[in-house]
Amino acid sequence: MSFWSEFNASSQEEWNAKIAKDLKGKELSRNTICDPFIFQSTKSTQSKFPENIFLNGDFDLRYSSNEYILNSLRYGVNAITLKNGAYHEKLLKNVMHEIIATHIEFSSKDLIQTKESWYAWKNKIGNVSGSFRFDPIAYYIKNGKWESSKDDDLNNWIDSYKEAAVLDFESVFVDGTIYGNAAFSPSFQIAFIAAHLNEYLELIKSDAKTAIKVIVKHAVGVNYFLEIAKLRALRNVLQSIAHHRKINIELIIESETSKTALSPIDVDTNLIRITTTAMASFVGGSNIISNIPHDYFSETKDKNAQRLAINISHIIQEESKVNEISDPLKGSHVIEELTDLLKNESWNLFKNIEKKGGWLNYYQSENIAKVNKENVQKRTEKIVSGDDSVIGFNKYRLSSDKNLKITAKNYEAKVAELVELELKKLI
Repeated sequence: MSFWSEFNASSQEEWNAKIAKDLKGKELSRNTICDPFIFQSTKSTQSKFPENIFLNGDFDLRYSSNEYILNSLRYGVNAITLKNGAYHEKLLKNVMHEIIATHIEFSSKDLIQTKESWYAWKNKIGNVSGSFRFDPIAYYIKNGKWESSKDDDLNNWIDSYKEAAVLDFESVFVDGTIYGNAAFSPSFQIAFIAAHLNEYLELIKSDAKTAIKVIVKHAVGVNYFLEIAKLRALRNVLQSIAHHRKINIELIIESETSKTALSPIDVDTNLIRITTTAMASFVGGSNIISNIPHDYFSETKDKNAQRLAINISHIIQEESKVNEISDPLKGSHVIEELTDLLKNESWNLFKNIEKKGGWLNYYQSENIAKVNKENVQKRTEKIVSGDDSVIGFNKYRLSSDKNLKITAKNYEAKVAELVELELKKLI
């Protein structure tokens, strides 16, 4: 006899009648009680949970070697992102692009020469999966200026998009990590990413029936439930923008460990943080997951850091089987409520941004850099005072660990250094 046969099934009407009796006339609502039938009776606004989740390795071509890239592939990544450099045959020797996804990220600097070498590579390599990524707006936000001028840089974007479309490697790419690493709240991150994307969608004049590939990269923090809800709300808001524009998009969300989530002191504690951010990425429905090595801030690099970062995602996949469940959050009342809250807050902010002329105009007129500076100062004060606890940083430090080489003279100076380098992205 099945264990569950001991329990009688209840209908929606029977459940409502029982709750109404217990509440003694009080109104039944999602805010007062969890309804176990609500996710069966209400159409979900979320996209289908990704069937294939790519584990990604990021490689700066200025410092990476062929051995380093091949080792990452041996460790189990099935996608690679190559950036900051032109194509070099020796660097990618023996890389089997036909069985992995290969993403090429261009910078505004030396764009023409760099992309021509990769276009020649794509023609040579043939039918491979992946994308060309170019985000001049992110360059402007990070550097406070355009590489050439606004018009020239955006025209370069349009040309690059059309050229990549001929090679079937085009994508509308948004590097939203700049907002997460700048310590903005989740709803602000979502709204800024949405407005950032909308600037590019304004430039696309296409009646193509095929879906436009949109790749959005965002930074994942350690607030587990909030980050899951943020990821779900982000997908919902971006799909809503496409719906309102009557544009068919293939939305791919890449989740990367937020640099502000890591401790620059006692770096081994970062393994727990990376595990938390990776699990939130899986459960929230990311398509691509990139884990930053736990020794990111350390001058003394751990030779196993790269492998550990990749293995964390493998363990989650193989042990939890999260990618084999169609919707692991079905029935989670708290997550649904939090998702709706973030979705509504960010959508209202997004509409306000658009009323003021779009993201670029809003960024300048509202002085977002000043707002972020104040945001950073408040966070710094909380970290220094201990009100914002970071284990292994301002709480429970292993100061006797001789392997930790901190360049700052004292603890508070290191906090300031962290803020200066990793939070003040928009200043």
